[in-house]
Amino acid sequence: MVADAKLTPHEMSFDNLEIKTNNSVIRDYFSMKYEDFNDMNDFITKIRMQARFENAEIDSDDIAFLPLLQKHGIRKLRSVVLQEAPLMIFLEMK
Repeated sequence: MVADAKLTPHEMSFDNLEIKTNNSVIRDYFSMKYEDFNDMNDFITKIRMQARFENAEIDSDDIAFLPLLQKHGIRKLRSVVLQEAPLMIFLEMK
């Protein structure tokens, strides 16, 4: 992983992000915001995530929620936008 990271008591953000796995390349931006780091113990309801993955190649084998997409013949995503709400994910096929 390569990124310009910002770590504060209330936020972790990664700009100019690049993560490479065997099957995927994730690029651009990801952040997690919280009131207190202990909020990580209640991740689903207390952590606000925001992501913008442009020019990415995300293989469904690398992400746990994607087997549902595999069932419909979708193997790769090129762009993902994750808005600031728990588990609200917008997938844009490009």
